[in-house]
Amino acid sequence: MKKRVNDGYTFAAVSYGEGSTTTNFEQSDHFWMFYLKDGKVWKKELLSFFPKNNEERIAAIENSVIDVMICRNFGPKSMAALKKKRISLYTYDGGCSAAVRDLLAGELQEL
Repeated sequence: MKKRVNDGYTFAAVSYGEGSTTTNFEQSDHFWMFYLKDGKVWKKELLSFFPKNNEERIAAIENSVIDVMICRNFGPKSMAALKKKRISLYTYDGGCSAAVRDLLAGELQEL
């Protein structure tokens, strides 16, 4: 995905694992993409990345529209690379939709 004009949307990607819970960034190949605007979710869709390594995963995200990344945890190299790309990072241990609900409620603290 290439960056494009976001029309006022914030694009939040949430790592997705078994049982709809968040996973560690380095283990995530699937992310729910939430389109956020005016304090609510307008749309969500499942994204799949099939990187051979973590650098390829970061490069794919770097070339996307993602503004916010929510995962259970980030390794130090991943965190540094994503922050360098100005992606806001949050950790959450629970369900994907609950993570976004808490983000919109201001209950998550940016790393």
